[in-house]
Amino acid sequence: MKKVLLSYFLVSFFLITVSFAQNKTVTGKVTSSSDGTSLPGVSVTVKGNTKIGTQTDSKGNYSLSVPSDAKTLVFNYIGFLAKDVPLSGSSVVNVQLSENKEQLSEVVVVAYGTVKKENFTGSASVVEAKNFESRPNTSLQKSLQGAAAGVLVTSVSGQPGSSIQIRVRGIGSISAGSDPLYVI
Repeated sequence: MKKVLLSYFLVSFFLITVSFAQNKTVTGKVTSSSDGTSLPGVSVTVKGNTKIGTQTDSKGNYSLSVPSDAKTLVFNYIGFLAKDVPLSGSSVVNVQLSENKEQLSEVVVVAYGTVKKENFTGSASVVEAKNFESRPNTSLQKSLQGAAAGVLVTSVSGQPGSSIQIRVRGIGSISAGSDPLYVI
């Protein structure tokens, strides 16, 4: 009786394991179609299920565990056209992405989105690295002084090494903080 129960238990355990093991692993390499270089950081997802995905490593290789009923992988990379590749039962899928030749228009990042440059009504300044080359400052905050119109950089106290306070065109908020947001 013990042998029958043990064999029943093993068979049922095997069937449960097989029923849950419905995933397969897909591997491959993503390269550029123009010069054949590997593309690191390409987003690889299952079409229709963005929760299942990965990115390529520094050599353009990826490995992804996909459900057995998955039919298509989607490859996305900035500056390249997105590509849908059908999974035809193969466990190795190598992909070449084509460059996107369209010109991007200039955009300005504002609050919670982006705006085309010609539609932007505020004031924006760009401070480049060449502005800092000839300045002997010890911090980024002190280097910003005089680099952009409307930016006021002051020391909180007169002591060397004390913290710096930056205000962009005065205090702009009543209930929130007045410190600027740095986008690097």
